[in-house]
Amino acid sequence: MSEAEHIAKALKGLRSGKGWVAHCPCPVHKNGDRNPSLSIGESDGKLLLKCHAGGTFDEVMDALRSRGIVDDTGSDAITLMLRRARAAKAAKAAKAEPITRTLEETFDMPESIVRPLHKGQREHIYTLADGTPVRKVVVAYNQDGTKRVLQYGRAGDGWDLKADKGPIVPYRLPRLLQYPKAAILIVEGEKDVETLEKLKHLATTNPMGAEKWVDELNQHFAKRDVILIPDNDVAGERHIIKVYSHLKGIAASIKVLRLPDLPEKGDVSDWLVAGHTNEELIELLNKAPDYVPEGQPDNEQPDKEQPDDESVVIQATPWKWIDPKDVSPRAFLYGTHYIRQFLSAGFGAPGCGKSTKRMVEAIAMASGHELLGIKPVKKLKVWYWNGEDPQEEIDRRFAAICKHYGIKPEEC
Repeated sequence: MSEAEHIAKALKGLRSGKGWVAHCPCPVHKNGDRNPSLSIGESDGKLLLKCHAGGTFDEVMDALRSRGIVDDTGSDAITLMLRRARAAKAAKAAKAEPITRTLEETFDMPESIVRPLHKGQREHIYTLADGTPVRKVVVAYNQDGTKRVLQYGRAGDGWDLKADKGPIVPYRLPRLLQYPKAAILIVEGEKDVETLEKLKHLATTNPMGAEKWVDELNQHFAKRDVILIPDNDVAGERHIIKVYSHLKGIAASIKVLRLPDLPEKGDVSDWLVAGHTNEELIELLNKAPDYVPEGQPDNEQPDKEQPDDESVVIQATPWKWIDPKDVSPRAFLYGTHYIRQFLSAGFGAPGCGKSTKRMVEAIAMASGHELLGIKPVKKLKVWYWNGEDPQEEIDRRFAAICKHYGIKPEEC
């Protein structure tokens, strides 16, 4: 075991790339290092210790010596052996620092205590149906109060940021399977799931945050009743639209609960901390309406099967010879690859610029300008449909294209 590895192990560090991160014991952290700020590694046999809060190498080493983790007073084999033995004994006797304290664990504590705990590091483990861990999410807060979320994959018996994250599964999957008839509350974060679990609700979320729902998750919600509880912001509304689009026709029912009196960017945990009760929540859940996307009437049922007497019948018709001069020419709109009443498709390797090319072509047709060496037949109405990127990314890219080509707002 290398010097860096046994220090990381003694400090209960987490693997990060080729090194480790751990809670720094140096005196710079007078109230303890809430967010792991010590980087540990080795280069050409040299021990590397970096305290990102400003502690020096010597201060970190003195703190490690005082804990019995390192003893570099000698270099002979016996001294090294004793040093390893003392370090192993100290590591075994050390108590792990509480790094998984979450808001739901502090419900009954005074606000003065809750606030610093709410900003501490917490961890959440995603598992397969049989309990096998596949992903660890570490949520930590920087000194300026900003949040950072790290996604770890399984690497042997430990975790690594660069390791494969395994199958994408909903949080608390074994619990979802344990209660097959219960309604599932879908929220936007692991913290909210655990908040609701404390109140005896069945809840889940997807990894990586809002608007990151993928098809791989859908199978776990087949024929289940689902209630969406969005955060009070634009991302929250976009998230439930995306979840609905994936689960429509798969889940037995999809309802939505927009919590009243929820502050901007607030979530269900904030709502409960503000003084609302579980009884209020249950009452609201029981009254939650079916989710209806904006612009679709409440009574519209697009998926309802048509009656047999309205079924479309496909019949074969004989071919008739037509004089070529009577055949209408193709209605080319842009070059030879966009034709009215035709479906066009483009293919290419990932990262070669397909999406950017399509967006430039859309601006060219909407403005009537020759941007890529092709002149549109006239200014056209264009409907750009993107099933991958969030709206803000689409806006960002269109703005960059218009700026590059000097396209003015009134030209589109």
